[in-house]
Amino acid sequence: MSDNVSEPWWPDDIRLVTDTDLQAKRYARGQLSDPTDYSARLVETVRRAEGLQTASAAIDRALRIQLAHLIDSRDVLFSRDDYDVSYLIPPPSWVSEQRFEHHEVLPVEELPDEIHPEDRSIAFTTSEVVYAMLQDAAEQTEYDTLSALIRDGLERLVGQ
Repeated sequence: MSDNVSEPWWPDDIRLVTDTDLQAKRYARGQLSDPTDYSARLVETVRRAEGLQTASAAIDRALRIQLAHLIDSRDVLFSRDDYDVSYLIPPPSWVSEQRFEHHEVLPVEELPDEIHPEDRSIAFTTSEVVYAMLQDAAEQTEYDTLSALIRDGLERLVGQ
């Protein structure tokens, strides 16, 4: 298992990445909130499907994939260049070229003991530039909350 969020799309050639890509660390903190247990079940489904160690990494990967989708579909007014990133989020067309395998969202009974679905929020970390992109995307789209935008990325990762 890994916690390298960008591993699936990280380039073999380091010359393709920007200074921002190289310097970004997961220091920005956020919360995925949901009044139901759906997000907890969805995050654990993604974590298992993607072979990630933590819920935070699963949320961060989904967030980055959703941002790439929004940029590529021109649903937001910013680009990768505006934030000086090329590989913190998937590169152009990467998301549309993927075939995300369908996974049923786990039932509550299959959640590990350390996950408490009655806790209505899940903490995650991401890079500061990705968090800034998330906030801008939420302002420029129809999403009511940051959590709704992230949930769409999680659902994308499980083929829904």
